[in-house]
Amino acid sequence: LSKLTLVEINGRKVTVPDPLLCEAIKGDHVSPSQVLGFLESEFSTPSLRSAPRVVLMDELDQLVTKGQDVMYNLFNWPGGRHSKLIVPAVANTMGLPERTPTIQLSLIIGFTRITFLGYTHFRLMSIILSSLEGASGNIVHPEAVQFASRKVAAVSGDARRALDICRRALEIVNRRILFQQRYRQQPTPIIPFQTKSGAISPSNATGSDLKARGRVTIAVVKQAIQEATSSPLQIFLKSPPSHPRFSVPDSCCVVDVRELTKMC
Repeated sequence: LSKLTLVEINGRKVTVPDPLLCEAIKGDHVSPSQVLGFLESEFSTPSLRSAPRVVLMDELDQLVTKGQDVMYNLFNWPGGRHSKLIVPAVANTMGLPERTPTIQLSLIIGFTRITFLGYTHFRLMSIILSSLEGASGNIVHPEAVQFASRKVAAVSGDARRALDICRRALEIVNRRILFQQRYRQQPTPIIPFQTKSGAISPSNATGSDLKARGRVTIAVVKQAIQEATSSPLQIFLKSPPSHPRFSVPDSCCVVDVRELTKMC
């Protein structure tokens, strides 16, 4: 087999794939006004080049936006006679081809779609519990893990989504404890955890201080799901205040502004 050229495009890292694709093919920067013409000529005209090009597109649902001519043509060029282009694409959205005219047209032309089923709630529970291995102390309640797994399995079955919800639930407990430390003078240590590689790794938790620290319960998971689906303004309005509440002294009197205006 001829040596192929592999171009990897991740939708979470690159919002506009056009310059990256041009640089991989040409080896140099291409101005935005010449991108479409360059790629059209590269994939539509006969060439002596025998090696195919593979454009691996991950997180495709993050790249599909309105008005992207290059994205539209990228799914049509592989069907050309002289293109020698292969485009495997990975997306988390199950109905993306049906909701996106760009991909839907390509499927009609001859693209093949392989559907991978999402994780069941049993599998999601196993993934979450494996991320919690090595933690000393039962910080996350088993029923909370099961609740989060069932919620995610019913919608998408995405393991990253389940881990994000659990991570957010730990952050909620941390915020509550920090609030208590600051305004109620309770010397309670917070729950440490790590987020590298999607892992949740609480540590330094002993059984004696679990009650003081708090646990991730179903109620906390519900709040985490609500925060994940709410706007930043709604989260801010529902969050605890960042300053202590002031009480009005008994000796303080209330004066009607209208009475003051009459006196002036």
